[in-house]
Amino acid sequence: MNILHICITGHFTEGMTYQENMLADQHILDGHQVTIITDSYKYKDGKLFYCNDEDIVTNSGIRIIRRRYHKYFNSFFSDKIARIDGLYNIIARIKPDIIMYHSVFGQAMVPTAEYLKKHPDVSFYIDCHESFNNSGRNFISRNIEYRIIQKHYFDKLRPYVKRVFAIAYDCYDFLNRMYGIPNSMIEDFPLGGTIISLNEKKNRRDKVRKDLNIGEDDIVFMHSGKLVPEKRTKELLNVFSMNKYKNIKIIIVGSIPEAQKNDLLELISKDDRVCYVGWKNGDDLLSYLCASDIYIQPGTESATLQNALCAGCAVAVYPYNDYKYLLGNICKYIETSNDIFELFNKVANGNIDIKMWKNKSLLFASENLDYKKLATRLYS
Repeated sequence: MNILHICITGHFTEGMTYQENMLADQHILDGHQVTIITDSYKYKDGKLFYCNDEDIVTNSGIRIIRRRYHKYFNSFFSDKIARIDGLYNIIARIKPDIIMYHSVFGQAMVPTAEYLKKHPDVSFYIDCHESFNNSGRNFISRNIEYRIIQKHYFDKLRPYVKRVFAIAYDCYDFLNRMYGIPNSMIEDFPLGGTIISLNEKKNRRDKVRKDLNIGEDDIVFMHSGKLVPEKRTKELLNVFSMNKYKNIKIIIVGSIPEAQKNDLLELISKDDRVCYVGWKNGDDLLSYLCASDIYIQPGTESATLQNALCAGCAVAVYPYNDYKYLLGNICKYIETSNDIFELFNKVANGNIDIKMWKNKSLLFASENLDYKKLATRLYS
């Protein structure tokens, strides 16, 4: 089949482990033809950069068509409207059998609707990444940007939608209130990952631990992302510094904003149990997850969580509704500094069965988060 992903607000970047990357890779592995239409931004070392239009084919066989937004008054309005000139004609030349439109956002929904109206045989899916945690956070955004503008765009698409996918529990509320979409139209479609073989995991684990001089019996926590204050990295490191057990290490992967560099790098340099490795691409990130035992994220949500579960890591996260809905009791919830301190103590003293905890993670991921299974839902 010929599958098209439209990611006009996703800043598609090769080598990442985001949903659109991994779904597209799985489609290729399943023997399908895959095209991605995206905007003219991409990430480098954790920062967003503008780039030129392009039409390329990756080494794995995915065609990427990158187009800049139509220019309105300034970049703020251009980004909010998210219109791609000539989108209808681009879709028409691709002639897809399946279209997945990522994020319920952008004027690009209008030409997509025009194409679907003329080609009713195309299977069309749209997923929602928006919730009130990341979108519609003030009165103007909620009542003008979403309830009027974006809803107007979506209403053009609505008659052709086979399923609306929600990547998280809180997306349901956003879809209900901003677009008037009933739960009967919505299905769970969680962010996922790739389940790797035990042999490959061991090889990656051994290499990373050797490179970082981490012992086989050491218990390794991993923390990652764009290390803004909301990630609570500083708090995590301060709590860890109170705990002097030598059998615990922390690997930190990600980019540190300039405003946080002095504080975080000073804390890291003072503790030889902490390894900061900087920003890494998706494959390297997977290797660090394989080398780790527990993925710890006391702050804002991260797409790396699902990759951690698929790599067989135990996970400890802030108790967001999304996580409680998705994970139930397979993870530990850490809300306060004391929760973090107690977790470190229990792990160091052997009061938690880490092997059983990790096994629960991998079983859950194999059943619910494997992109081999998630990808097939677009073929039905």
